[in-house]
Amino acid sequence: MPEVNDQVKIMRTGEIGYVEKVLERGERLMIRIPGSKEWPYPHHVYVAKENVHRVTKGNPSSEEPLF
Repeated sequence: MPEVNDQVKIMRTGEIGYVEKVLERGERLMIRIPGSKEWPYPHHVYVAKENVHRVTKGNPSSEEPLF
């Protein structure tokens, strides 16, 4: 089960963000994407948990499915 502040990678876009909210009993997640050089402001996206992988702390290249 994903938890708030888990670091995740959105598989379709490759963006790495943090779980902000868990919605619909864990089926959907609100992900906060930090600002970047292209867009300096953070933004939020809503995705199904099947479309993200958890990133292990300190190593964005290491991922594991959430389900």
